[in-house]
Amino acid sequence: PFDPEYRITQEFGVTPYSKQLYSSGIHAGTDFAKYEGANVQAACSGEIIMDDVYGGYGRAFAHTCDNTDLVVLYGHLLPE
Repeated sequence: PFDPEYRITQEFGVTPYSKQLYSSGIHAGTDFAKYEGANVQAACSGEIIMDDVYGGYGRAFAHTCDNTDLVVLYGHLLPE
């Protein structure tokens, strides 16, 4: 179930900003936001494969999802 405290800040696909921001013209994910200071909850169980400053995402981490080819990226995180 979707946590009502989250809000979608940019949807997957062609969006009002995607043609300006992405060379493909397509936003390849869905962006969610929650209140500042909220804990991050993983979308699925898996292994953390990156925890670092990552380009325009700032502080970010990424993890795999068990038994799939999916990787989930969490960006724009506050420092610990």
